[in-house]
Formats: sequence, C-alpha cells, structure tokens
Amino acid sequence: MSWGPVVLVTGMHWCLGAPGTVTMDPDGISSHARGGQLECTDKANDPRVSGHTTNVFDSDGWGAGTPPDALVEWGTGRLENAGGTWEGTYAGVYTSETGDRIVVWSRGTGDYEGLSYFQLYTPGSAGEVLAGTEYMGLIFPGEPPPPFGTR
Repeated sequence: MSWGPVVLVTGMHWCLGAPGTVTMDPDGISSHARGGQLECTDKANDPRVSGHTTNVFDSDGWGAGTPPDALVEWGTGRLENAGGTWEGTYAGVYTSETGDRIVVWSRGTGDYEGLSYFQLYTPGSAGEVLAGTEYMGLIFPGEPPPPFGTR
C-alpha cells in the first residue's frame, strides 16, 4: 500500500550471529554483551529494502538464562542491495516471554538518497530473530525524526 511517496513495507528477516564479549556482574544475574554481530537476509514486499544486512549490537541483560530473561539492546545496521544502502540505528527490548521488540531508523544512499526507512520487529515468541522475524515499516521522504535524524 502507498500514500503518495510513502510505502508500507512488510517482510521477513533471518539472522545468524554471535553476542560478542559477554561479562557478568558479581551478582551473577546482570550481564553486558558488547560488539555482537548479526548477518541477516531481508526479504520484503518492496525490493528497495530486500537484501543483506550487517548489524553490530550491544545489550545489557538480567536473568540466569542464555539469552538472559530480559535485555535492552541497541546498535547499528546496514542493509545493502543493488540500488544502494540503508544505514541506521536501532534499539529494543527482549524478554523470554515476548521475544525481541525492535525499532530501526535508517537513511538511504545511492538510489535511495533522500529517503528514510522505519522498521518495527514484533516476533510472537522468544528466539525468533534467528529463526525468522516478521516486520513492518514505512519508506518515506526526508530525514528520520530526532534523535535519529536532524529535523
């Protein structure tokens, strides 16, 4: 669906990766992961946002599980395809009950110069980011809103 220059995007995101360096606090419940990396494939109903994604992320977690029972997550990502790239930042939360809930704000380059892309990941259960996650979003003209853009 589109509204003038704004397009609704739906798709799937599949990733493999590692959490980076994980340290535990002395309490044995709080953890910190730094320098995690994910390599992903995105397939969307709009070819401008289908392609290979590389993500670098950090997280802080609570709980004795692997992954921990609750996390806050943040990082950067780059989606590439033949038309250009989408570079952005993301943040989200994970719980063992809900899985990941992540928002991503990206700016386009190449054929996508002057466009922004917002994504919302809302998997239905824990661990789905690695198994395949549905998302929705919008491609729209202009910059992402602050603090992600310069409006």
